[in-house]
Amino acid sequence: MPTGHRTTRPRTIPRSSPTASTARPRGSAALRTAAARTAFGHLLVADTAIGVCFAEFGPDAATLRTRLAELWPNTALRRAQPHERPARVLKALLTCLEGKGPCPTTELDLRGTDFRIKVWRMLQRVKPGRTLSYTELARRLGKPSAIRAVASACGANTVALLVPCHRILRSDGTLGGYRWGLPLKQHLLEHEKRAGNALE
Repeated sequence: MPTGHRTTRPRTIPRSSPTASTARPRGSAALRTAAARTAFGHLLVADTAIGVCFAEFGPDAATLRTRLAELWPNTALRRAQPHERPARVLKALLTCLEGKGPCPTTELDLRGTDFRIKVWRMLQRVKPGRTLSYTELARRLGKPSAIRAVASACGANTVALLVPCHRILRSDGTLGGYRWGLPLKQHLLEHEKRAGNALE
């Protein structure tokens, strides 16, 4: 993630879309966190006053908290209460992972370059049960030659499922990469396809 000067007035964009910034805030209010074990590893969700800023899988909660602290230096972490957003979002994500419900939508607070923000916003427009290729995503962004940059933006996504980079495939229809593992990507795509067929 890019670093630099502190952003004091991040650009606000619509609900369930990332907030644009070029730097991680330092010394800001505490991040609220919630974590649980899943079939695909531990999942930790964290938020700011603006929205969810982190939802990643890892080998254990301690490793995930270390990564979160690296992304948000000099920011305290505290466990969310059951009624607070990270706990509610985590519960919805667990339901999704179990194949019992859709991936939730919620307010997001993401930080990145303008291009990455555009990629993440476009990803949020890909509906469950649908997929898009890296090439097509670059074309829709008006940057047909930026396929590698699009893939890089997907790899830099810090909110699994909420920014659905699992819905992006290679041009030949194969899975391509997924930073949280291809078994999880395949599982999510199959679940969303089944859910979509059930509604037809």
